[in-house]
Amino acid sequence: MSPEGACAGRPMVSVSFAISWDARVPAPSGVASGFLSPRGRKRLQALRTEGDALLIGRRTWEATPPEAFLPVRGKSAPPLCAVVSGSGRIDTEHPLFRFEKRPPLAIFSTSRMSAVTRATLENRANLHLATGAEIDFTAVLATLAGRYGVRRIVCEGGPTLFRSLLEAGLVDEVNLAFCPLVFGGAAVPPTITGAMEEFLPTTRECRLLEMKAVGDECFARYALLP
Repeated sequence: MSPEGACAGRPMVSVSFAISWDARVPAPSGVASGFLSPRGRKRLQALRTEGDALLIGRRTWEATPPEAFLPVRGKSAPPLCAVVSGSGRIDTEHPLFRFEKRPPLAIFSTSRMSAVTRATLENRANLHLATGAEIDFTAVLATLAGRYGVRRIVCEGGPTLFRSLLEAGLVDEVNLAFCPLVFGGAAVPPTITGAMEEFLPTTRECRLLEMKAVGDECFARYALLP
């Protein structure tokens, strides 16, 4: 079964990570991490062009240089950027707001976002605030599909966001860039699904779709099986 066939009724979700050989990711993670060579970073950035929207956690968004969200060569406009923050602590002075041709921005948060932050962001982004204190990711995907016409989402983490999507059964594909580094240690940097304190509620099996070695790095695409 293709990833597209496993996500009927919602956008397809494709996750991208750069990881070390012992499955560590930058903390916070981001496509512009020092894990990758320039060629590797360009390859991960190119994956964004496969999606109608980029889904990204607040800390990863704030840690990624704003230039990474601008249009890539051959594209007239960047995809919608959907930022997720349960706490609502959005940096209202993020450098991306200063770019005239910045991507359309949708922020998904909760009732925990302060009134001051809401007022500041009102004319800078489309706010979608859950009435409770937690984010419902099924509702997030429904909003992206219904309001923005999104059919395919590229998610760049971080680990907390990836784990939440996995637990909700909302990940269809994972793209991994394996970097020739080994960190060791128990918790820092985090693994692809965050700190190693608990197993996922359900083990997820993957099927390899594609693998390519480029220099010392290896790029693989997996489908998550239902």
